[in-house]
Amino acid sequence: MKNLSSKIVSHLKTQNHINPNACQINAISQIETKLSKSLKQRIVEAFKKNFIGIYLYGSVGVGKSVILKALNLLFESSEIFHFSDLIFHIQKSKSLKKEFNIKKKLILIDEFYINNLTNIILFKKFLSDSLKKKKNNYHDRQ
Repeated sequence: MKNLSSKIVSHLKTQNHINPNACQINAISQIETKLSKSLKQRIVEAFKKNFIGIYLYGSVGVGKSVILKALNLLFESSEIFHFSDLIFHIQKSKSLKKEFNIKKKLILIDEFYINNLTNIILFKKFLSDSLKKKKNNYHDRQ
């Protein structure tokens, strides 16, 4: 997506009445750089390398969630989850013996906080299953 960082900054200013500081602008710029690199790669190339992800961290109230929500609004092929809601959906799909399926290119997870072993196991399995599915879908289309 062209000019993603300027669109996010504009959204924050007009919709949230936030004037991003230098740190937030830098984070937004880094997100745009990482996303543009990873989305341009062919899916096979992405699997040859380590998975590229972005982790925003900082003190309470510095704007991490606001940036994620703006990114979700502006990037059409994204879906945002609060981490505890994501874990709930994963657990629910397992108990119903259904597959928890997200068909978006970008998954945004807010309030990522792992406080028990079960969540680590569920989240790791979700990631590995999602990557396998993307890889298989790519090979099926070839």
